[in-house]
Amino acid sequence: MKKTVFILVICSVVFKSCELFTKKTMGTPVARVDETYLYKDDVAALVTPEMTVEDSAVIVNRFINRWATQQLLMEGARRNISLSEQERLDDLVNQYKQDLYSQTFKDALVAKTLFYLLPDYALFAAPS
Repeated sequence: MKKTVFILVICSVVFKSCELFTKKTMGTPVARVDETYLYKDDVAALVTPEMTVEDSAVIVNRFINRWATQQLLMEGARRNISLSEQERLDDLVNQYKQDLYSQTFKDALVAKTLFYLLPDYALFAAPS
């Protein structure tokens, strides 16, 4: 069971990361796997002015290698996993996304409620 959950989490991360880097807008490509491009704008935020040229190169290179590996793994998965299994995984990813959004909304509601309730509670609970 734990192995299945772990595989699902990894698949979810991979699916989401692939969506982030398959932009339809044109830009300066820095890497390509098949017909999917990674653009300069995608890696620009990784580099800060405080970094040395060497540090920037290492960070960007690692990011590009990780991105390319993910693209290749996803392509291999698309070719080797049955369509019914892909649909099942997509359904699980969508359910997980809905659960995350719902829980985040609930957490925000609780935080907002506590913000308004705690000042009143503090008035009643203050030592005399």
